[in-house]
Amino acid sequence: MQSPSAEFDTPGHLSSGTSPRIRVWAVVGRPSSGKSTIIGHLTSLYGAGNNGLDPHAGGEGADRFHSVSLPGGGHMSVYCLRRSWQEADMQPVDVVATVKKAADELANQKPPIVLSYFNVLMALEMDAYPDPQHGPFGKAHEYLSYFARVGWSIEKLVLLSPEAKHQHYERFGAPVLCLYNKDRDPDLLPRPEGRAKEIGRSLAAVRSHFGWS
Repeated sequence: MQSPSAEFDTPGHLSSGTSPRIRVWAVVGRPSSGKSTIIGHLTSLYGAGNNGLDPHAGGEGADRFHSVSLPGGGHMSVYCLRRSWQEADMQPVDVVATVKKAADELANQKPPIVLSYFNVLMALEMDAYPDPQHGPFGKAHEYLSYFARVGWSIEKLVLLSPEAKHQHYERFGAPVLCLYNKDRDPDLLPRPEGRAKEIGRSLAAVRSHFGWS
């Protein structure tokens, strides 16, 4: 009789018939609104906007995961991309396939385990993203609706410089944080302070909202 440990060590065993609960933390905004900056600081991914996971590049699975600090000194591994999925030329169905593959790869690393949760931090374009070569790509709420339809859990949402017409994001049932900046929203946020302080304030707000502070 095969032992439980031997069964778990069978290649591909855990990638068949087991589906972890996908938990999504999303930063939603227009181009140049600060999505990649926030994600970069949350995950210590700095530099060019393409840093982090590139769905079209190779590399070991471990390079796709980044640790975030939690209250009390703990940490959690998240799978992330600094660019929005639309910028990465990924339709919702492509995102689901990419995340599922990454979850299978993580489960089957040595020693293989059964994943309870798979955490995804992502950026999404608030408005439709026209791409003359690969698009068009839909709005953030269309991506989130697709993810919810396939059973993903939308944990927390951050909206950068939203307008009244974006109130429908509250209907996802996830807590929503609205952030504004003095360049895009001078009437709402006329603080005469430097960009570094503004980023620090925004990052602190996002960490608190996500429960990652």
